[in-house]
Amino acid sequence: MTLVIEYETPFGITCSSAVCVIKDVVCRKDDNYRVIYTGKIYADATAYSGEKGAIGAFHGDFTLDITNEEDQTNLVRQCYADLKLTYPDGIDG
Repeated sequence: MTLVIEYETPFGITCSSAVCVIKDVVCRKDDNYRVIYTGKIYADATAYSGEKGAIGAFHGDFTLDITNEEDQTNLVRQCYADLKLTYPDGIDG
């Protein structure tokens, strides 16, 4: 599961098919369930599958939606849905 986005590196290089991959997910229980995730951005699918170095990183967090039991079984899916809020033009990869 990946998300393909347009990404500009800190050096001004635009990658039109950069690949976002979630690497870590943590769920914490406080007043409600908080999900925290981090991931890496690769230049393209070839760089990702070829185990090249990442060109960027991202993180996000959200409160777990416990109203829909089906979504509770897949935290990674909910993380990608949250990531799409940051990159609304992203395409499922």
